[in-house]
Amino acid sequence: MVVNKKVLDRTIQGFILGASILTMTILLIIVGYTVYRGIYSNTISKWDVIPKGEVKVELDGREYFIIANSKLKLKELAIGTLLDIKRGRCRDWGLITGQDSKIKMFTIPHLGLDISKSVNYEEDEATLIDMVSKTLGAIGFLPVENAEYFGDTNIIGIRRTVLAVNSTVLKQFNNKKLKSIDSGKVESLLKGQISSWAELGGPNIPVRIIIPPVMDPIFNGVNNQYSGVLYRSVNSIHTSSIKEFYRILSITDGGVAPVDYRDIQRKHLDFLSIIQHDKGRNLTLDYIIQPPKKSGRVGGVSTIILNTIIMILMTIIFTVPLGLGAAIYLTNYSKPGKLSQIIRGGIETLAGVPSIIFGLFGFIFFVETLKLGAGLLSGTLTISLMILPTIIRTSEEALKTVPEEFYLGSLALGASKWQSISRVVVPAASPGIISGIILGLGRSIGETAALLFTMGSDYRLVTNLTSPARVLSVHLYLLVKEGISFEKGFATATILIVVILIMNLTTTFLISRIGGAKDK
Repeated sequence: MVVNKKVLDRTIQGFILGASILTMTILLIIVGYTVYRGIYSNTISKWDVIPKGEVKVELDGREYFIIANSKLKLKELAIGTLLDIKRGRCRDWGLITGQDSKIKMFTIPHLGLDISKSVNYEEDEATLIDMVSKTLGAIGFLPVENAEYFGDTNIIGIRRTVLAVNSTVLKQFNNKKLKSIDSGKVESLLKGQISSWAELGGPNIPVRIIIPPVMDPIFNGVNNQYSGVLYRSVNSIHTSSIKEFYRILSITDGGVAPVDYRDIQRKHLDFLSIIQHDKGRNLTLDYIIQPPKKSGRVGGVSTIILNTIIMILMTIIFTVPLGLGAAIYLTNYSKPGKLSQIIRGGIETLAGVPSIIFGLFGFIFFVETLKLGAGLLSGTLTISLMILPTIIRTSEEALKTVPEEFYLGSLALGASKWQSISRVVVPAASPGIISGIILGLGRSIGETAALLFTMGSDYRLVTNLTSPARVLSVHLYLLVKEGISFEKGFATATILIVVILIMNLTTTFLISRIGGAKDK
């Protein structure tokens, strides 16, 4: 069988081209998805209360507007969280909004409000609104009957309605148990547009909506939030009293009803949690310039970025002289023989050793034996050892690509051997040397395992060489592993990608400048 050589060449070229395009496409998808999630968030949260909070809330026998400082990233608040704030059990916005700010409460005296002793009392409504508008992290309890304007504040919606269900809804069905529903399904459910619980992943029983009496505050609240949804509900059972309402809910298979959150515990009712998807900006300027707090749950990554830069600079100081010096020795001074073979074989072997092994060695040698402790110096030395073989091999290959005539010509002009190497050969090989250095540093920036053993995980800015430190890659790992925040994890990953991109662009710029200088 005769094979056409041109056809074979074209087939091989097509295969290589296709493989290259496929590889680039996969890489672009991975990087693109990471950057997209880093810039735009899609947070999934679980609530006990349904969406669309009411603007008025009844507290201790009086109705209030809850107003907040306009810089507070808060539109709605669960009534349970509001009560914790009111009673002084929650003092920081960090776990609620992710902002590094203390909760400061303002109200007017003599309202009969049972509130924490840490509240600030203002003499009238105008002063209350003014103080909330100019105090970061502030919320105010403004009586509805006296509210005429709200100034530069936001009214917070208070979510207080829970979807109570008959116990039959939560029974296991096909090895699954309905525990929650998506927030987008709540309105359809209350309208009766969902006829069976099987449509929501529950048992195959009809949905029956138990409607509270018209005089009940929950009835009016839900109707106001969802444009009269209870008036239009099908498959519903209207009740005339609270007692009848709860009795019918308890005996009706597939029953569901909007209930005040306080009655859930009082009457030991079953209920469905609400899964909510919140979309918005993820990577912001605040995240870049703010220091992290509370293990990264609050704040940004400013100190972690600085720690990463410090580690990179120290790694350059340790590795470049050693790596380039070893490459020069192997290329120009070592004699062919077993010693050179052993050295090169050792370097190649070390280049392929898993990073976790370097981390274990760094922990035993630098942290324990030399008593340096888990800190910046131990971590940087470990990383330097890890990337040193890469820098040596790439620098050696770069030096070998320089034509021998350059070296011999320099010697013929009277230069010494070292002058010829340092002033002729090394500058000529500098594009390849720089590429090797950046390749090694890129590996160090993305390293996690070795640093966990040797550098620690303190997210504060390092103060000395033995201070524990956290870099971007470790921070990303801990955010995801400990379930602190996937969204912050993607934001950190995006910053890490940008840092590596900047390094690569810097390398390209330096190589082009060196090449341009040579051409001149």
